[in-house]
Amino acid sequence: MKSTGIFAFLALTSRAFAETERVINLIGERSMIFLGSQDRRYGGGVSYQQIQDKNFLRMGRNRGKLNLEGYVLRTWTDYKPWVPGDANFDFGILAQARYEFKAKGRIGVFVEGGWGLHFSDQKSYDLDSQLSSSPTIGMGVILKERNPITITTRLMHISNAGLKGHNKGQNQLWIMLGFRL
Repeated sequence: MKSTGIFAFLALTSRAFAETERVINLIGERSMIFLGSQDRRYGGGVSYQQIQDKNFLRMGRNRGKLNLEGYVLRTWTDYKPWVPGDANFDFGILAQARYEFKAKGRIGVFVEGGWGLHFSDQKSYDLDSQLSSSPTIGMGVILKERNPITITTRLMHISNAGLKGHNKGQNQLWIMLGFRL
């Protein structure tokens, strides 16, 4: 009985894993100076995504996809070098809904939006807290070859929702180049 349960578990998880798109992204990041942001940060990093079709995200005929993502960034600023946090390591997790649309030939486009948690190893000029929330919106292009490549533009707002300090928040523009594994 126990071995049947283990076999069933392995069969279900391997099927789910096989239906999951796994993507590794290279990230270039630049802070946008609007809506309270003043700290001109820039940097780069890497993210890992697991993307699955999910019926509960359906919009009309478009079957939505759930994108679970983890990222690591190294950011720095030259705006106010005397302010603590001029070079940070940032980590985060995101859950996003993605909707893909067919364009011409082997090109597809998508839009995405979601929410996550963002942790920085130290405070910065715009972020009075090391732990923040991070709503995102983005759009991108999928070059559908044998191994698809994605190019994504994403806007992320990082804020502690007024729970600590002045909560200026930070708005980041990401450009991502993704490779399917």
